[in-house]
Amino acid sequence: MKFASIGLLGLTLFQAQNVQICLGLGRIWPVLVHLHPGAAAWDGPSGGAAGDLADLDHQDPDRRRAALEHVGNFDSQTLQGHLEQFDSLGPFGRLALAEAVKRVGEIECLEFVLGALSDPSHSHAMDSLVRIELAGFLGRTDLAERRIPLRTSALEQLALRETDERVVAAAVEALVNIHDAAAGEALDRLLDVLDGAPGRAAVRGLGRTAAGRAAALRRARQPWWDAGSAGPALSHDMISELLTLYGRLLADLPRGGVDERELAPLVAGAAHPSDAVRVGARFGFEALRSRLRQLGEVERLEGVFAAFARAGWDGRDLDYLLARLLLQESAQPERALAPARRLAKAPGSASGGRLGPFYGHYFESMALMMMGRSEAALSALDKAQRSLDGLSTERVDLQPLGSRPSLRRAREQVELFRLGALVALMRALRLLDMDQPASHPEVLQHLRAAHVQLLRSAEASVDLEAGQSGDLDLFFEHDLGPRILLLQNPNCERWPRERGIELLAQLGRGLASIAPNEMPGFEPVSGLAPELSDPYQDPERFALLLSIEGASQRLLRREADEVSRRLPLHWERQVDTLLRRWQYGEERLRRARSQEEELGRAEAYKFLEETRRPSSLALSLARDLRDEGRPAEGRVFVERMQADLRASGRLSDDPFMQAEIGAAIAATYTEENNSGRAEEILLEVLVGLEEVENLVLDMLEDARELGDLEDEARRRRQLRMTHNLEGDTLVSLAVNANVRMGDSKRALGYFERAFALFENDFMRVLLACYRARSGHAEQARAVLREVSPAPNLYYNMACTYALMGQADLALDFLQRDFEENAVSKGSLGRQQDWAKGDPDLASLREDPRFEELVQRAAAGR
Repeated sequence: MKFASIGLLGLTLFQAQNVQICLGLGRIWPVLVHLHPGAAAWDGPSGGAAGDLADLDHQDPDRRRAALEHVGNFDSQTLQGHLEQFDSLGPFGRLALAEAVKRVGEIECLEFVLGALSDPSHSHAMDSLVRIELAGFLGRTDLAERRIPLRTSALEQLALRETDERVVAAAVEALVNIHDAAAGEALDRLLDVLDGAPGRAAVRGLGRTAAGRAAALRRARQPWWDAGSAGPALSHDMISELLTLYGRLLADLPRGGVDERELAPLVAGAAHPSDAVRVGARFGFEALRSRLRQLGEVERLEGVFAAFARAGWDGRDLDYLLARLLLQESAQPERALAPARRLAKAPGSASGGRLGPFYGHYFESMALMMMGRSEAALSALDKAQRSLDGLSTERVDLQPLGSRPSLRRAREQVELFRLGALVALMRALRLLDMDQPASHPEVLQHLRAAHVQLLRSAEASVDLEAGQSGDLDLFFEHDLGPRILLLQNPNCERWPRERGIELLAQLGRGLASIAPNEMPGFEPVSGLAPELSDPYQDPERFALLLSIEGASQRLLRREADEVSRRLPLHWERQVDTLLRRWQYGEERLRRARSQEEELGRAEAYKFLEETRRPSSLALSLARDLRDEGRPAEGRVFVERMQADLRASGRLSDDPFMQAEIGAAIAATYTEENNSGRAEEILLEVLVGLEEVENLVLDMLEDARELGDLEDEARRRRQLRMTHNLEGDTLVSLAVNANVRMGDSKRALGYFERAFALFENDFMRVLLACYRARSGHAEQARAVLREVSPAPNLYYNMACTYALMGQADLALDFLQRDFEENAVSKGSLGRQQDWAKGDPDLASLREDPRFEELVQRAAAGR
């Protein structure tokens, strides 16, 4: 089984006459929560004649409770004996029986389902939900290839005659899940009559089967872009989906996309008068580019870009993307020079707006650095900086308040500062690559200049309300930053992974030397001048920190004035809250000025640190070192980060950072097979998060009582973040217990707690896998029936079915995973190696089909 960074047939609530009743049903619970028999237009049997199921519509809560418990305990054999009661039941009884069919019914229920779907006599509003459940049965994955013609025909007819869009959507989803040529053909036929969400889902579903993919290619290539043609009977939204799918499918064709005639649908779509179609064409272009990159076909992608240029696509846009792609994907960085230099000479680009020339010089400097041409790289960086300087003459952040720029211009101004910071960082990295130490004065001066630019970006972002951060992590997370393009680029031969980690550590030390409170985890260089090592002693940076605080206060005051002007009087409390926060900030600044001489600037203005979030580089370096098999070295960075934050007093104020640090330390012990110590730390993290959750819940309730909507929204975000970290911690505990401790029962307990926080399909499949591994095959099977198969689920579904002894389904999903997810030869080989050694797939090892599949995968299909 595999894990990502992060239906259950549980108990749901059915409220009737103020009585809460537990119901062991699946997805129908939202309806049962809000409706009860007294509110339903049904006055049929009140019990007795039809047995327990009729009591679901009874007014007596005790009889309902007994009926709910009865239907919740159905197995396939018991269910079969109750199907004949369907026509005599009330709406709740029919819905409960339909849900049971979907949940535990076997193929023997097919005749009943076909009859129930074709019977027009049940017209109660609840019967739309009945048809949704029965459609779900027809699309159930575990029915595999049984009776496919009947199932697909019934679903197609249901989609054609149904007027309730929810039922149509359920029929389409079921057809997609069947994953058969007949289902693909049915979806193709339905495209001519569907619209809205079901139509878009049907288009997306074409990509799941060979027959559907052939239909999608045929439809996209129809001359609908020709004004003189009749065009297909598809809505603009459906054409948009079709173009997105077309781009991906084109990449999977041998030499697909190198002939501009094949690109005509995307080029014509990009010029279409409909916004939706233009967006679809752009997504199709991105899907083609992304898929070819996944496939590792860089040379074909160059040919595709050339074909796009011949077909009329913006050449500047293509040069931007091509230069960036060749830097990331090619082991020959000199190939990136031509598009970079063309871009540098262009007046602008679709991707970069006025920034096109800057990007050209910047990409050229990157390529030259990769080639070891340090002096030429410096010259290109100088040109990139001059491009930025030319764009920075109009400082929109300094304009009067009444002439504020648009959000787009505001974000462009912030981005100019951010890009200036990256240029300064690249100057420092160039020296480090020349084996200068992090303590070299020129390295530190470049890093100080980068810090100044980040502070300016933060100031402008707050003042212009551009919504972008200016923290040091920008250097390591920006798409154009050296970490992604150079230091951790697997195709950069000059910097193998070990060298990249070393240079990142040197950058971390240098940044910790000039901004120690923002870069915990690294030992700063000692003996530096105060104005270099302490932003509070640096007049320029201290002024910027004060300006960021001032911009925050101005923003609070503007928000208060705006709320007061535009909203009714009963929002008075929110205005008061904003004003109190503004007054508190103003008072804090006044007090700091009066105490500066007595306490020292750093102590008096310590609150300015609140605007600067500490970098998490130490955490990511620890992860990189774990991946390299050096967990103890990684733990040094994280424990030093923990000590730095604790010494500054910031760790106790940030429980989320505490949790991340604890989890990172535990992960290093897991890698060292010290599972007991890892579990101990993770449990401590979990206790701390549960305490935070209780505190946040109390503050959320206070915000509700005060009517403070902004604070309520903030507390809800904190609660989601807490739940995310709790879920991640529980999953880590489950993995540690299962993989390192070999205790599947303990792992299941942890995972079920995680699942209670995140009830999505990915977690459902993992839960099923844990249950199957623990010997609870029927429970696992029931969970999988609540899941709609999707590419990110295929591998773990294969594992689960293998654990349950269902080899055919396991091999089917493994094949789907290889075909749709492991797209490049490298990733395919890694998937093959993983599958060969995965204990969850052990039952398939002797099956010739498994051996054929992994061999075929290894050969690249």
